[in-house]
Amino acid sequence: MGFFFVLVSCPELSAGDNQIVTLTTNSTLTIATFTCDLHYSLHGNHQLMCLETGNWSGTVPSCGTAT
Repeated sequence: MGFFFVLVSCPELSAGDNQIVTLTTNSTLTIATFTCDLHYSLHGNHQLMCLETGNWSGTVPSCGTAT
């Protein structure tokens, strides 16, 4: 008996102001990595994972002026 994997689909993410989102997908997992433009700092988790439920593992972070 073999194993098979189903890639779960989560809602589309869009980058916020001064933000870049990069999606990395392999056969079983999708990870969204967030970075901010120069002179901005990330507020929140820098990575979200697409869960088996079809939801992201947290909320989209924001980028604010670096202090």
